[in-house]
Amino acid sequence: MSQGCWHGGKTRGGDFQAKKDTVWTLDVVQSATTVQVTKVRNGRKFVNTLSLDGTEGVYNDPSGITGKCKGHFKGRYLYLDSLVIVRPKGGPTIQGRTIERWGLSTDLKTLTIQTDVETTNVDTQQILPNNVQPWSEVYTRN
Repeated sequence: MSQGCWHGGKTRGGDFQAKKDTVWTLDVVQSATTVQVTKVRNGRKFVNTLSLDGTEGVYNDPSGITGKCKGHFKGRYLYLDSLVIVRPKGGPTIQGRTIERWGLSTDLKTLTIQTDVETTNVDTQQILPNNVQPWSEVYTRN
């Protein structure tokens, strides 16, 4: 997914379907300054619009938590960065940061999203261990 491939005017990335047992679809629409990502997982729709100019937008987490998000291009990849704050009862306030690295195949038919999650104690800024290992999702264009 190079900037030249998806940038310049309004571009529809298309509908992608995950190569998994569950039905996940992804619809991507890009303008010069934003990327709108619509994910449908098991019938539930999540829509996020990420700014490409460095400003933060509103992020809607699949768990129902609202946070902040933004995106940027680096080389041939699109990076989408989201941040949510969780205040568990009786525990520290935790910041969850998710970074997705999107790479589109040269034939524009396969999208691979590499996801990393980092958790931090908001009060101490200490990085907290979590049980979330990095993962990849592979989508193919319909």
